[in-house]
Amino acid sequence: MNFGIQSESMDLKSVDIIILPKFPAMKTLYILRHAEAGSASAGLEDFERILSKQGRKDAQEIGSRLLAKGIIPQTLLSSPAFRTLTTSRIIAKESGFPAGHVRIEMQVYNASLQTLLRLISETDDHVDSLMIVGHNPGMHELVNYLSQTP
Repeated sequence: MNFGIQSESMDLKSVDIIILPKFPAMKTLYILRHAEAGSASAGLEDFERILSKQGRKDAQEIGSRLLAKGIIPQTLLSSPAFRTLTTSRIIAKESGFPAGHVRIEMQVYNASLQTLLRLISETDDHVDSLMIVGHNPGMHELVNYLSQTP
């Protein structure tokens, strides 16, 4: 996939989303870190962490903002970690994306920059807009990499 680089940030208390809009003959990539999660409690693995109350509220707000802007990605790729999948499903519901079409990809969980770039490049050519919902530091590294000036 070929992506144009121009960013718009929607900053809420616990959610970071970077939107890389479409240029002529380019694809659109939406990069989202999961909403705020509660801290790990005794016996709870990192993979099982849940969203905080604020995180749920922020995910709903992001979904509403995407809907208001008419942004509905063709494909939504999510880490299977509970907090990330919950973020994805809330955003899908609020934005009008079919929640049943959220694509769960194990490799997004704690993915490196190289893994994220590979997943993007392996996306079907017919997909014009892709949203990835994942984790830092990989998502942060992806934004930094894609926004470098040549």
